[in-house]
Amino acid sequence: RICAEAAGVELTEEDFPKYQALTFNKTRELFAERLEVFPGIQNLLTQLKSDEMPMFVTTNTVRHVADSAIDTVGRHFFTDTICGDEVAEGKPAPDMYLEAARRAGVAPSDALVFEDSTTGMRAALKAGCNVIGLPEHDGVEIPEGAVNIKDLSGNKHLDGAKVEDVYAWFARISG
Repeated sequence: RICAEAAGVELTEEDFPKYQALTFNKTRELFAERLEVFPGIQNLLTQLKSDEMPMFVTTNTVRHVADSAIDTVGRHFFTDTICGDEVAEGKPAPDMYLEAARRAGVAPSDALVFEDSTTGMRAALKAGCNVIGLPEHDGVEIPEGAVNIKDLSGNKHLDGAKVEDVYAWFARISG
C-alpha cells in the first residue's frame, strides 16, 4: 500500500493479496540468491553448535520469506525458528523472545540475543534478555540496555569471535 500510494496507484482490496504475494516471492528469491551473511557468523555458529548451545532465529519476516534466508545462513545451526506470522505480535513486542526462551526452557534473563535492528533490540530488552547489538551501519540506534558489539570486541561484526568470547560477553553484560 505504501509503494502504491507513493506511485499514485490506487489498489483495490482484491489487488493487495496479489501484490503482497509477488513482493514476498521476489524477496524470497533475492534472499536465496544474494543474502550476505555478516562476517564471522557462520564460524561462530559452528562453534556454538559444537558446544551444544541452543540457538534460535527470531524474525519479523513471515515464514514463507524467512525460510530461504534461514536456509542460506544454515538452518542446521538452530534449535528452532520463530517468524513474525507465528506470534501474536511481532517486534517491538517481546513475544518472539519470550517464546524462544520458553522453547529453550530458560528464563529470558538467561538468554543472550544478537540483534541487528533497533526494533529487535527493544523487543529483546522488553522480554528481559541480554542484548548485543550488531548494527549494519552507524545509523542504527543501540537502545539503552543493549551493548554494541564494538564496545565488547572492538569489531563491527563477529568476524574472529570465538565461543569463549560469547561466554565472556554474556558474563560481562548479564552481571
